[in-house]
Amino acid sequence: MDSMNDILELAIGAHRAGDALRAESAYRAFLSRSPDHHGASAMLGQLLTETNRRADAIALLEPIVREHPRAVQARFRLAMALLGERRDDEAIDHLREAVRQRDPEPQLHFWLGAALERTNRRREAERCFREAMSRTIDEREPLRQLALQFHQIGRPELSAECLERVLERRPDDVDSLLKLAGSFRLSRQNERAIRALESALTHDPTLAAAHAAIADLHERGGRVDLARHHAMAALESEPRNLGLIAMLARLDRRDGRAAEAAERLGRALRSAGPTQPGEAAARVELGHVLDAMGEYATAFESVASGKQLAMGPPGRIDLGAYPSRVARRGSQYPPEVMRGWPARPPEGAGQAPAFLMGFPRSGTTLTEQVLSSHPRIVTTDEAELLDVLLMAARERAPGPEDDGADLEALTDTDVLELRAMHTALAERSLGAGSIEGRVVVDKLPLNTINLPVVRRVFPDAKVLFALRDPRDVCVSCFFQWFELNAAMAQFHSIESTAELYASVMGLWLKWRGEIGLESHETRYEDLVEDLEGAARRIIGFLDLEWTADLLQFHERGAPRTISTPSFASVREPLHARATQRWRHYARQLEPVRERLAPFVSAFGYQD
Repeated sequence: MDSMNDILELAIGAHRAGDALRAESAYRAFLSRSPDHHGASAMLGQLLTETNRRADAIALLEPIVREHPRAVQARFRLAMALLGERRDDEAIDHLREAVRQRDPEPQLHFWLGAALERTNRRREAERCFREAMSRTIDEREPLRQLALQFHQIGRPELSAECLERVLERRPDDVDSLLKLAGSFRLSRQNERAIRALESALTHDPTLAAAHAAIADLHERGGRVDLARHHAMAALESEPRNLGLIAMLARLDRRDGRAAEAAERLGRALRSAGPTQPGEAAARVELGHVLDAMGEYATAFESVASGKQLAMGPPGRIDLGAYPSRVARRGSQYPPEVMRGWPARPPEGAGQAPAFLMGFPRSGTTLTEQVLSSHPRIVTTDEAELLDVLLMAARERAPGPEDDGADLEALTDTDVLELRAMHTALAERSLGAGSIEGRVVVDKLPLNTINLPVVRRVFPDAKVLFALRDPRDVCVSCFFQWFELNAAMAQFHSIESTAELYASVMGLWLKWRGEIGLESHETRYEDLVEDLEGAARRIIGFLDLEWTADLLQFHERGAPRTISTPSFASVREPLHARATQRWRHYARQLEPVRERLAPFVSAFGYQD
């Protein structure tokens, strides 16, 4: 018969190897003979939590902690299960007690901080995070692990601090330099990201990942020559990398060398093996190149093939998740309910941000770049702030997600806290002191579905809504290469693109003018045809003084790195090439013509 230690070692080994069934069986076998072994119970509780059986973990660990208050590991694992069930206050109580009993343990301070931050107790959370960092020994792996955890909870600035401590002792740690660059990118410190990547290259000049990342940052920053230099350097190390070849082709296309780009891509795709990494991006870029050459039918076909490759095998992405979310918003928050919410914020609320939204590829980035040239405006460049606020609102009003009670039940105190949270998140994204005395424009196209959050928390906010011919929008979204997520995956076909457009813009038609928010619609075509007139109307709506700086936005914005797919076009002087583009694809749009027709009419666009 196996010894008790053998059984426990078997359980731990299977747990580490990811064999959950075998690990659970071994843990239970061990505990059947040693029921008072709290460490084994804690590990089983961790396994149950990891396999989404948090209720079972709580049922296992609560009696142990109640009867043995000093079983710190069991208490910690109980707290983790409670956090997974969003029983945050209970988890915080257990984590506080665990910290009291075992103060030097950095993980306890970290998770207490994470729980406190999730419940909007930011100052106390910050102290816990600092304690976790101060108690982490100055060795590579503990600091890297803590950096990873900070990264995962959306605190890249703290992740960067941990990695910088690693690099103080190991300045040649290339992997940490790459991760540090990633943290800087997430916190919008793009010049620091470039310096970290350049430092990595001093230790390994052939590092393709570093060259490619620098190339991307330089391209987004408008430094095309530097982008090309680093893309070529990356390609020397990985000559068959289709993603890098697509980047170089895009740079060729931007320089007006579409034929050269087409040759580069065609040659690479012909010689590529099956399922070559980067093939999807290369095929989509080839579609852009062919579009620039006027070969519209083959351009559409190339994009379609690239999009299908990017989607991967069936079931990889739940294509119904985001449309269902959009549909729920419409049923959760009918206009008559929102009209009944307070029309003014609570006393002492301070200035509300403005919100810039619409639909992707409708001109939100162009509008943002024009606005960011105003000395009294600062823009967020697509930080997902309202989603965080909605999650925080739900935590304050437990109940079914679909019933709309999350916003209905907010108190004045809740509203003030959520507004303060938005300010703190914006400042964290933009940098300390960046928003003082300025109007914050929270820009994210699909915040359209978050209008109820704006109405409840910021009833005094002004909403800028970007419009563009629906047919041009759908063609542009279909052609665009996006990082895949539940929303952007909808652009894998022209049919699903049009369907998402109709769902989101249907909400706008349902809500605009009916829910008590001030709004101003800005047409992309008006910005292109009469920038000054359109910009003056926007600035007047925001109650700001006019400045001619807005007319030179493409020059004033040159040093700024832009995170959206429009980074190239908004650096050019205005042109009308993107208007009426849909006419080149009228045949391909025929399957969605009727779906889009009501919106073409409602927004004043005609054939």
